[in-house]
Amino acid sequence: EMPPRPIDKPFRMTITNVYESPFGKLNGHCLSGKIEGGILRKEDKLVILPLEAQCVVKDLIVGGEKGREAVVGDNIDIHVKMIDKTAFEAIKQGHVLSSLKFSVPVTRRIIVEALALDLEVPVLRGTEVVIYIATNKCPARITRINCIFNPSDGTIIKKNPKSIKANECAEIEVELGEKMCAELFS
Repeated sequence: EMPPRPIDKPFRMTITNVYESPFGKLNGHCLSGKIEGGILRKEDKLVILPLEAQCVVKDLIVGGEKGREAVVGDNIDIHVKMIDKTAFEAIKQGHVLSSLKFSVPVTRRIIVEALALDLEVPVLRGTEVVIYIATNKCPARITRINCIFNPSDGTIIKKNPKSIKANECAEIEVELGEKMCAELFS
């Protein structure tokens, strides 16, 4: 049995495509993605994060057909009217379309649980990495290694280690090269 869709959650959609359509079912500034939470309806006012650019839904296509609403799990294309018309050029894959009232947190620092796989050299504080959240990627730098832990039961093996070696799990603090949307346990 399929679990119920969380339509009672705030609206969230990670943007997978940004395009302008001069003709067809949608006309103008368009965004594509999969709804990760909530419901989307025509005329909803939304915010695109981390840009903080506001827009209004003018039309939407669900399953190849125009519709008045879409729910969590639907892959959709939407035509949006930007409040600031110049903001459309700055939207990119990985940005998040969110409800105005309950927007996604935006940050430049995150704490991550990471597994170091096959390493030739240990990972140190200051190491540059690439962070992926949904379809967004960003250069980043490890600012602190909090602990090494056992992945099977979560027990801490070593606090404040100087490095992470191959096949170790660690909790690390990361400074992002740009603002990113990051929800706890997303």
